[in-house]
Amino acid sequence: MDLLQVVLSLIVILGLIIGAAWFAKRFMLTSTHSGTTIKMLGGVNLGGRERVMLLEIADQWIVVGVAPGQVNTLATMPRQSLPNTPTNAPPAAFATWLKQKMDKHHE
Repeated sequence: MDLLQVVLSLIVILGLIIGAAWFAKRFMLTSTHSGTTIKMLGGVNLGGRERVMLLEIADQWIVVGVAPGQVNTLATMPRQSLPNTPTNAPPAAFATWLKQKMDKHHE
């Protein structure tokens, strides 16, 4: 009987955790802090676990490098208008800028 109570208690606790996660995902869709929304505009994989991402926060674009255990700001720039591109493709201006920076770094 004791083992049955323990198993049932664990099932109830796991159900509550899963329910809370579902509720949080369902009703809290955007990350906001003091009314500021953070949007990911694009990203490029550089290796197995390294990425460069373009984030929009208020009127700023922030380019960050993401690697296991760290996130580094690479550049910031004022918000620019986006051309009509698919939502998962980075803006052409960002792609050109990133290519120039990478070419300079390798020289």
